[in-house]
Amino acid sequence: RPDSSDNYSLPSGHSSDAFATATVLTYQYGWRAGIWAYPLAGFVALSRISDNKHWLSDVVSGAFLGSWIARAAVYRPQVLMNRNQNEINWQLLPVAASQMSGLQLQISMP
Repeated sequence: RPDSSDNYSLPSGHSSDAFATATVLTYQYGWRAGIWAYPLAGFVALSRISDNKHWLSDVVSGAFLGSWIARAAVYRPQVLMNRNQNEINWQLLPVAASQMSGLQLQISMP
């Protein structure tokens, strides 16, 4: 870290949280919510740099991860059609737990 508090440099959790929140608000309430949510998230990210808690690369990677994970959480699944023309809904979600991590595929059929 820039302030030498430890030797570990990881993606910024504050930036990740802020950009995840901005992404969810934008998906749920439209682009008008994004007009104020993303600049506020950027302010949080820049404050981590100005407080000497993270490097620029930590903040950028945290913002990317937060946006990507939030998008995966609120993504509207595409509809596939089977032979009977019934809808099959699917969703791919990231999974993280203390002893494992990976992707989960959810499929719902009529």
